[in-house]
Amino acid sequence: MSTENKISVEVGLQNISHPITFVSLEKAEDLSSALSEASTNGTTVTFTDALGRQIVITGSMIAYALISTQEDYPLGFGAFNS
Repeated sequence: MSTENKISVEVGLQNISHPITFVSLEKAEDLSSALSEASTNGTTVTFTDALGRQIVITGSMIAYALISTQEDYPLGFGAFNS
């Protein structure tokens, strides 16, 4: 699995202190479109994360969404040799 396919998603909900965060294998444009449509129409949107879990979000509760590619960071002493 390449890192270009991993999308990090954070969805903030109104009146909830902690955001929903997950990693998706869907395209960023598809995630953004689905969240925007759900927010506009007040419908629910369902995502499946990289671990196969389903996340259901009520569109009328969406306060914000951050969608970005997830980068793997090198660990250990080998990271200094690259």
